[in-house]
Amino acid sequence: MYNLYVPSDQIRSGIAYIDGEERHHINVLRLHVGDEIRLLDGVGGVYEGVISTLRRDEAIVRILREYRQSPVERVDLYQGLPKGEKFDLIIQKATELGVYSITPLLCRRSIPRIDGDKIANRVRRWNRIAVEACKQCGRAFFPKINRPKSFDEVLGEVKADLKLILWEGERKRRLRDVLREMVPGSVAILIGPEGGFEEMEVQSAIDVGFQSVSLGKLILRTETAAIASLSIVQYELGQLG
Repeated sequence: MYNLYVPSDQIRSGIAYIDGEERHHINVLRLHVGDEIRLLDGVGGVYEGVISTLRRDEAIVRILREYRQSPVERVDLYQGLPKGEKFDLIIQKATELGVYSITPLLCRRSIPRIDGDKIANRVRRWNRIAVEACKQCGRAFFPKINRPKSFDEVLGEVKADLKLILWEGERKRRLRDVLREMVPGSVAILIGPEGGFEEMEVQSAIDVGFQSVSLGKLILRTETAAIASLSIVQYELGQLG
């Protein structure tokens, strides 16, 4: 059964009204009247129904069953903004791994900078990537994709039971070991850009309650570090494995 995104305000009295890009997607999928489909509203609602009407600009789905996905522990990713399209991959995989929010992080070693007039378009594009990833994996809670923020701005706003900064210079604490010391209700993870964090950034994070952790002996690319660290966190929280 294919998944489509429909905002909850477009579902009324057991009927869902699909327009825009999702209506076009029905054509791409070659769906017809009578085909069953699953709808995700982005805030936990799942609706299974049958296509009853297809118009040029709108599809109507009769809802047969509806239920809610249970929310999982909150995991927020603050990712050093990488070069090129690496951030697209990070959004896709972090979404599949159940992350609650993703914030592009501007660090001292960050190379890409986004002009102010392009930020809104970039965030919209990132949100589309997240929505497509949710549809692929059947996730009904869509992650929040934030605008790029400075390192200092993030340090001043993060609130989580467990605050972690991934650093290759850490020699004592591994991510897995810190997670096994407590059962956090929420986790915030900071991951640096291609050049990693500067030591003074790590110390600034520690000064406001972050713990520096490593992934072990391997030095990973920033996009791999994001996927690996989220996988470890979700495994230890019981969401994987």
